Amino acid sequence: TDGVEILKQIKADPDLARLPVMLITNYAEYQDVAESLGALRGFGKLELTSQETQQKLTKILADSTGS
Repeated sequence: TDGVEILKQIKADPDLARLPVMLITNYAEYQDVAESLGALRGFGKLELTSQETQQKLTKILADSTGS
C-alpha cells in the first residue's frame, strides 16, 4: 500500500490525527509530500541504522511517551 495514502487516512481520522507519523522512503519528493500532509520528516531505508536516524527516533519516541 502507498504510504502517502495510509498517511492521508491517519490524518483524516480524528482519533489518530494527533499521533506522530513519518514516512520511511528513500525518495525526498515523497518525504516532502508526507510533510505537507502533516507527517514528521522521515528517513530513507538506507539510513535506518545511522546515528542521526536513531537520535531522531529517540526524540520522537520520548516526546510521544512524555519521557
